[in-house]
Amino acid sequence: YRGERVELVIGDGNVIREFVTINRGTGDGGGITRLGNRNWILAYSHIAHDCIVGDDCVFSNNTTLAGHVSVGNQVILSGFTGVHQFCRIGDHAFIGMGAFVNGDVPPFLMVAQEKYARPRGINAEGLKRRGFDATRIAAIKRAYRALYMGDAKLDEAKTELGEIAANSNDVREMLDFIEAGERPLLR
Repeated sequence: YRGERVELVIGDGNVIREFVTINRGTGDGGGITRLGNRNWILAYSHIAHDCIVGDDCVFSNNTTLAGHVSVGNQVILSGFTGVHQFCRIGDHAFIGMGAFVNGDVPPFLMVAQEKYARPRGINAEGLKRRGFDATRIAAIKRAYRALYMGDAKLDEAKTELGEIAANSNDVREMLDFIEAGERPLLR
């Protein structure tokens, strides 16, 4: 820190529990750490410098974000989750307990721990709770199967996602997220 202007911006309606640490931005990293609205940040969680967190997220106890992490809206990070620096987590994702996330997690995915976190399906229950109908969920499931369940290379899977996205804004969001990535896709 060399005296440059840096900020921590916290939105409205957040619940921030005991022993949580949230660092302000850094001069070299954009200068701002931002926490959106209506988030639950539970005990002992940590949000490092230059992170951007959306709205309506839940960070269970001991969740840790390294610097420059971006978390979308309505994301759930279960207890003892760790997210590597510069990773992105898309809207409506669910990260299971103890997962170490070291790559981008597309919207709607559910991720669980083995050695490193890996996709285990879509967050169907969370999507239902948020009013996603069966047609929307089915399109997201088709996209998940194309991306994660076949032997297709990433470029081939993205082509198939493009075809599904022609009739699904949700899959379009997923594909746009993947295309914008600078880190490897969690796969």
